[in-house]
Amino acid sequence: MTDKREINKVSGICHQRIKRFTSNLNKIIPDNYTILKDENIFYLTGFYAKDSNSILLVSSEKTYLLVNFIYYEEAKKNINNPNIEVLLYKNNRFKKLVEIVKNLNSKSIAIEGTEIDHISYTKLEGMLGKIGNKLTYKYGLVEDMRMIKDGSEIEDIKKACRITDKVFEEILNLSQDQIKRSSEIELGLEIERLMIKNGGNGRSFDFVIASGKGSSMPHYVAGHRKIEKGVLLMDFGTIYSNYCSDITRTIFVGNKFNNDILKKIYDIV
Repeated sequence: MTDKREINKVSGICHQRIKRFTSNLNKIIPDNYTILKDENIFYLTGFYAKDSNSILLVSSEKTYLLVNFIYYEEAKKNINNPNIEVLLYKNNRFKKLVEIVKNLNSKSIAIEGTEIDHISYTKLEGMLGKIGNKLTYKYGLVEDMRMIKDGSEIEDIKKACRITDKVFEEILNLSQDQIKRSSEIELGLEIERLMIKNGGNGRSFDFVIASGKGSSMPHYVAGHRKIEKGVLLMDFGTIYSNYCSDITRTIFVGNKFNNDILKKIYDIV
């Protein structure tokens, strides 16, 4: 995300989400909530980095985003919200979290229970206990909000789907010979290239490009084998503004099929 207007737009949306989240939070838990899941951090701040080990601490006083030095510059650049303070941690993210909680007027802190292992939870529980804070866990508080998509999310999802549909049309426009000259992996790379060309940010998952007998396996792993005459299954999607599309399409390569059984199965699916 580089456009300043886009950053300001996203920041405004995220500001409203945090206000709504904090309002709901106060009805559930008395003090602070710690978010570890990257997708949930993105939803509330506009900053996303995969497997970043970031922490978002939402309190009634202020919201704090703790990031590793690798992501510090990017987080500062992409968050334009005076109510979110971006802080750098060097080695131990939970040590930095405890430092912040120590200065807050709180007695307890809840954490996303699905995003922390038992050993880390026990260690953090001990660290917080030393400063008079009790650690608890809650599930799905951000997910409950995310279940209902707002207008900006719907537009991003639609855009991801439109890009994917357009790429499928372009694949259909390839000649039979062009397709058969490709291996499964090569066709997957061509699909990804077309997605990026049409405005996507790459693949949303590992594509399934399954030719011939491989098409019967839903999670088939594409290989270097050339695409055969017959059934070709393609399961693919793109990312647009961190929202994903996912479609599965089956086509027939080679001579037209007049097989009534295949047609019946195709229509059912």
